[in-house]
Amino acid sequence: GIRFIAIADNADTEVKGNKKARQINGLVNEWYLEDLSENIRMVFDMKRRQGRYIGGFPIYGYQKDPKQPGKLVPDPESAGVVRRIYRDFLKGESVRGIAEGLTEDKIPTPMEKRSGGLKAQRRWNESTIRRILTCETYAGNLTQNQSKTISYKVKKRIPVPKKEWIVVSNTHEPLITKEEFQMAQQLFKTRSSPREPKDRHLLSGLVFCGDCGSPMT
Repeated sequence: GIRFIAIADNADTEVKGNKKARQINGLVNEWYLEDLSENIRMVFDMKRRQGRYIGGFPIYGYQKDPKQPGKLVPDPESAGVVRRIYRDFLKGESVRGIAEGLTEDKIPTPMEKRSGGLKAQRRWNESTIRRILTCETYAGNLTQNQSKTISYKVKKRIPVPKKEWIVVSNTHEPLITKEEFQMAQQLFKTRSSPREPKDRHLLSGLVFCGDCGSPMT
Protein backbone atom coordinates (compact mmCIF):
# COMPACT_ATOMS: atom_id res chain seq x y z
CA GLY A 1 0.00 0.00 0.00
CA ILE A 2 3.00 2.33 -0.25
CA ARG A 3 3.56 4.37 -3.38
CA PHE A 4 7.05 4.04 -4.79
CA ILE A 5 8.61 6.61 -7.13
CA ALA A 6 12.03 6.17 -8.78
CA ILE A 7 13.04 9.46 -10.37
CA ALA A 8 16.05 8.13 -12.28
CA ASP A 9 14.05 5.26 -13.83
CA ASN A 10 10.89 7.35 -14.35
CA ALA A 11 8.88 4.76 -12.39
CA ASP A 12 5.72 5.34 -10.38
CA THR A 13 3.69 2.48 -8.92
CA GLU A 14 0.48 4.53 -9.19
CA VAL A 15 0.86 4.64 -12.96
CA LYS A 16 -0.31 1.23 -14.13
CA GLY A 17 0.81 1.86 -17.69
CA ASN A 18 4.51 1.47 -16.92
CA LYS A 19 4.17 -1.69 -14.79
CA LYS A 20 5.80 -3.92 -17.43
CA ALA A 21 8.64 -1.43 -17.89
CA ARG A 22 9.27 -1.48 -14.14
CA GLN A 23 9.36 -5.26 -14.13
CA ILE A 24 11.81 -5.36 -17.05
CA ASN A 25 14.04 -2.77 -15.42
CA GLY A 26 13.96 -4.77 -12.20
CA LEU A 27 15.02 -7.92 -14.02
CA VAL A 28 17.86 -6.13 -15.82
CA ASN A 29 19.06 -4.64 -12.52
CA GLU A 30 18.94 -8.11 -10.95
CA TRP A 31 21.14 -9.51 -13.71
CA TYR A 32 23.57 -6.62 -13.32
CA LEU A 33 23.92 -7.18 -9.57
CA GLU A 34 24.44 -10.93 -10.05
CA ASP A 35 27.18 -10.32 -12.64
CA LEU A 36 28.81 -7.69 -10.44
CA SER A 37 28.78 -10.06 -7.46
CA GLU A 38 30.38 -12.86 -9.50
CA ASN A 39 33.07 -10.51 -10.83
CA ILE A 40 33.92 -9.38 -7.30
CA ARG A 41 34.15 -13.01 -6.14
CA MET A 42 36.52 -13.78 -9.03
CA VAL A 43 38.77 -10.83 -8.12
CA PHE A 44 38.83 -11.89 -4.46
CA ASP A 45 39.70 -15.47 -5.41
CA MET A 46 42.51 -14.25 -7.65
CA LYS A 47 43.96 -12.17 -4.78
CA ARG A 48 43.66 -15.15 -2.42
CA ARG A 49 45.54 -17.40 -4.83
CA GLN A 50 48.25 -14.74 -5.07
CA GLY A 51 48.72 -15.04 -1.31
CA ARG A 52 47.18 -11.68 -0.44
CA TYR A 53 45.08 -11.35 2.70
CA ILE A 54 41.72 -9.76 1.84
CA GLY A 55 39.92 -9.92 5.19
CA GLY A 56 38.54 -6.75 6.73
CA PHE A 57 40.33 -7.48 10.00
CA PRO A 58 43.60 -9.42 10.41
CA ILE A 59 43.37 -12.67 12.35
CA TYR A 60 44.36 -12.64 16.01
CA GLY A 61 48.13 -12.50 16.39
CA TYR A 62 48.73 -10.47 13.24
CA GLN A 63 48.25 -6.98 11.88
CA LYS A 64 48.18 -5.65 8.34
CA ASP A 65 51.48 -4.47 6.91
CA PRO A 66 51.08 -0.70 6.34
CA LYS A 67 53.78 -0.78 3.64
CA GLN A 68 52.50 -3.77 1.67
CA PRO A 69 48.73 -4.20 1.17
CA GLY A 70 47.50 -7.77 1.53
CA LYS A 71 50.39 -8.92 3.72
CA LEU A 72 50.26 -9.91 7.39
CA VAL A 73 52.93 -9.11 9.95
CA PRO A 74 53.06 -10.28 13.60
CA ASP A 75 51.25 -8.12 16.11
CA PRO A 76 53.58 -7.33 19.04
CA GLU A 77 50.76 -7.55 21.60
CA SER A 78 49.00 -10.76 20.62
CA ALA A 79 51.62 -12.83 18.76
CA GLY A 80 53.04 -14.03 22.07
CA VAL A 81 49.59 -15.15 23.21
CA VAL A 82 49.25 -17.39 20.14
CA ARG A 83 52.67 -18.91 20.85
CA ARG A 84 51.64 -19.48 24.46
CA ILE A 85 48.45 -21.29 23.37
CA TYR A 86 50.41 -23.69 21.15
CA ARG A 87 53.15 -24.17 23.75
CA ASP A 88 50.66 -25.05 26.50
CA PHE A 89 48.65 -27.36 24.23
CA LEU A 90 51.73 -29.28 23.10
CA LYS A 91 52.76 -29.66 26.75
CA GLY A 92 49.49 -31.49 27.44
CA GLU A 93 47.23 -28.67 28.64
CA SER A 94 43.57 -29.06 27.67
CA VAL A 95 41.70 -26.56 25.51
CA ARG A 96 39.53 -25.64 28.46
CA GLY A 97 42.56 -25.23 30.73
CA ILE A 98 44.22 -22.89 28.24
CA ALA A 99 41.07 -20.75 27.99
CA GLU A 100 40.76 -20.56 31.77
CA GLY A 101 44.43 -19.63 32.15
CA LEU A 102 44.17 -16.76 29.66
CA THR A 103 41.03 -15.48 31.36
CA GLU A 104 42.66 -15.64 34.80
CA ASP A 105 45.66 -13.68 33.50
CA LYS A 106 43.27 -11.05 32.07
CA ILE A 107 44.58 -11.45 28.52
CA PRO A 108 42.24 -9.49 26.17
CA THR A 109 40.16 -11.76 23.93
CA PRO A 110 40.28 -11.36 20.13
CA MET A 111 36.92 -9.58 20.24
CA GLU A 112 38.15 -7.19 22.92
CA LYS A 113 41.31 -6.43 20.96
CA ARG A 114 39.42 -5.84 17.71
CA SER A 115 36.97 -3.44 19.37
CA GLY A 116 39.58 -1.63 21.44
CA GLY A 117 38.23 -3.07 24.69
CA LEU A 118 34.62 -2.03 24.08
CA LYS A 119 33.17 -5.53 23.67
CA ALA A 120 31.81 -7.35 26.70
CA GLN A 121 33.34 -10.77 25.90
CA ARG A 122 36.16 -10.80 28.44
CA ARG A 123 36.39 -14.58 28.88
CA TRP A 124 38.25 -16.88 26.54
CA ASN A 125 36.19 -19.84 25.36
CA GLU A 126 37.15 -23.24 24.01
CA SER A 127 35.94 -22.54 20.47
CA THR A 128 38.32 -19.57 20.16
CA ILE A 129 41.27 -21.64 21.39
CA ARG A 130 40.35 -24.49 19.06
CA ARG A 131 40.06 -22.10 16.10
CA ILE A 132 43.56 -20.75 16.79
CA LEU A 133 45.02 -24.24 17.20
CA THR A 134 43.61 -25.41 13.84
CA CYS A 135 44.49 -22.32 11.78
CA GLU A 136 47.37 -23.05 9.43
CA THR A 137 47.96 -19.33 8.84
CA TYR A 138 49.93 -19.26 12.09
CA ALA A 139 52.47 -21.60 10.47
CA GLY A 140 53.08 -19.14 7.62
CA ASN A 141 50.63 -20.69 5.14
CA LEU A 142 47.85 -18.19 4.39
CA THR A 143 44.53 -20.05 4.60
CA GLN A 144 41.43 -18.35 3.19
CA ASN A 145 38.03 -19.10 1.63
CA GLN A 146 36.97 -21.17 4.65
CA SER A 147 33.48 -19.66 4.54
CA LYS A 148 31.38 -17.66 2.11
CA THR A 149 28.11 -15.75 1.89
CA ILE A 150 25.14 -17.51 0.35
CA SER A 151 24.61 -14.72 -2.22
CA TYR A 152 24.83 -10.97 -2.57
CA LYS A 153 21.31 -10.81 -1.12
CA VAL A 154 21.86 -13.11 1.86
CA LYS A 155 24.86 -12.14 3.98
CA LYS A 156 24.75 -15.26 6.16
CA ARG A 157 28.07 -17.12 5.98
CA ILE A 158 28.27 -20.87 5.44
CA PRO A 159 31.36 -23.12 5.78
CA VAL A 160 33.28 -24.17 2.67
CA PRO A 161 34.51 -27.80 2.31
CA LYS A 162 38.18 -28.11 3.27
CA LYS A 163 39.14 -29.27 -0.22
CA GLU A 164 38.01 -25.87 -1.54
CA TRP A 165 40.08 -23.81 0.91
CA ILE A 166 42.75 -21.63 -0.68
CA VAL A 167 46.11 -22.23 1.03
CA VAL A 168 49.26 -20.42 -0.12
CA SER A 169 52.53 -21.43 1.52
CA ASN A 170 55.14 -19.12 3.04
CA THR A 171 53.30 -15.84 2.51
CA HIS A 172 54.24 -14.18 5.81
CA GLU A 173 56.27 -14.60 8.99
CA PRO A 174 54.98 -17.60 10.98
CA LEU A 175 54.26 -17.46 14.70
CA ILE A 176 54.89 -21.20 15.11
CA THR A 177 56.80 -23.81 13.14
CA LYS A 178 55.07 -26.10 10.68
CA GLU A 179 56.15 -29.04 12.87
CA GLU A 180 54.39 -27.52 15.89
CA PHE A 181 51.23 -27.03 13.86
CA GLN A 182 51.25 -30.63 12.64
CA MET A 183 51.87 -31.89 16.17
CA ALA A 184 48.86 -29.91 17.40
CA GLN A 185 46.64 -31.45 14.69
CA GLN A 186 47.85 -34.92 15.63
CA LEU A 187 47.03 -34.27 19.28
CA PHE A 188 43.49 -33.32 18.33
CA LYS A 189 43.09 -36.71 16.65
CA THR A 190 44.44 -38.74 19.57
CA ARG A 191 42.74 -36.95 22.43
CA SER A 192 39.37 -38.44 23.25
CA SER A 193 37.46 -35.28 24.15
CA PRO A 194 37.87 -31.50 23.97
CA ARG A 195 36.63 -31.37 27.59
CA GLU A 196 39.21 -33.71 29.01
CA PRO A 197 40.62 -33.02 32.50
CA LYS A 198 44.11 -31.64 33.00
CA ASP A 199 45.34 -34.92 34.55
CA ARG A 200 44.70 -37.03 31.48
CA HIS A 201 45.49 -40.75 31.40
CA LEU A 202 48.39 -41.65 29.13
CA LEU A 203 46.22 -44.02 27.07
CA SER A 204 43.33 -41.57 26.68
CA GLY A 205 42.25 -41.53 23.04
CA LEU A 206 44.45 -44.48 22.15
CA VAL A 207 42.48 -47.45 23.56
CA PHE A 208 39.09 -48.28 22.04
CA CYS A 209 36.27 -50.68 22.87
CA GLY A 210 36.39 -53.82 20.74
CA ASP A 211 32.58 -53.99 20.51
CA CYS A 212 31.36 -50.45 19.80
CA GLY A 213 34.61 -48.69 18.82
CA SER A 214 34.20 -45.89 21.39
CA PRO A 215 37.32 -44.58 23.14
CA MET A 216 37.95 -46.02 26.59
CA THR A 217 37.87 -43.54 29.46
